[in-house]
Amino acid sequence: MSKKNTNGRISYPQYRLADLMLFLLIMCGCEVLNILAIRKWFPNQLFSVSVMMLVSLLVMVRWNWWAAIFPATGGLITCLLLGASGIEAYVVYIIGNSFILFDWFFLKIGKEKLKKWYWLLLYVFIGYLLVAFGRTLTALCFGNDFVGCLVSYLGYGELLNFVFTFIVLFILSRFESMVVDQKKYLKEEAYKRDHANDDKGDRWDGYTELNEDDLRALVAMDEYDRAIGGQRRRLKDTSEEEPPEEDNRADGAEETDELEELEKLEKFEDNNKTNLEK
Repeated sequence: MSKKNTNGRISYPQYRLADLMLFLLIMCGCEVLNILAIRKWFPNQLFSVSVMMLVSLLVMVRWNWWAAIFPATGGLITCLLLGASGIEAYVVYIIGNSFILFDWFFLKIGKEKLKKWYWLLLYVFIGYLLVAFGRTLTALCFGNDFVGCLVSYLGYGELLNFVFTFIVLFILSRFESMVVDQKKYLKEEAYKRDHANDDKGDRWDGYTELNEDDLRALVAMDEYDRAIGGQRRRLKDTSEEEPPEEDNRADGAEETDELEELEKLEKFEDNNKTNLEK
């Protein structure tokens, strides 16, 4: 894939940057709305839905390690908007969230397998566990209780995020270009476009400029090529076989007929070429 922008087409790095920025804006906007809903609009609600896990896992499939931007950014936004005063919350949510990146090794089974719901479910479940264990392990550095932290980060709210993430990714996986490796997808699309011979835009320009008589002559030449190829194969097969002595006379007459037919086809080809030259 060329890195230069030629013929008005967007380059591969530009496409990747635009895609990453779009998902980053979506995640940041949703996280801001989520936290505002918790603090101002619905302060008594028992749960909230975060898109950090969803976007991180989706971008990991699309762009691999570029997904590292998203869990850290999601954790930073959470701490800033919730008014975290100490360094502990920043460490837990930024570094702890980043443990989800280890889910990338699960993708070694083949990203195309995520089209199956059970592989996708396992992928999301591992990401859910990694975030919980990551936050718990970083919280231990500040003297917190392991079991208490783990239960909290595996609790009802995070479990809801797991279910939400799976449902959305499952829906997106029904679309051809969403839950797929983008580099591989773009290469496949470029190959299909370059080899779409049935597309009028990809045909030889001179072909569409021929008149009806010339087109009919080309069709006749194609039919001749198929006929002459079949005749030559039959003659070759006949010459390689050793016929019985009593049938030599009959085979000789048959071979003479085939040679005469071959001469007629060659004359037909010469006439077609003469018509095209005129």
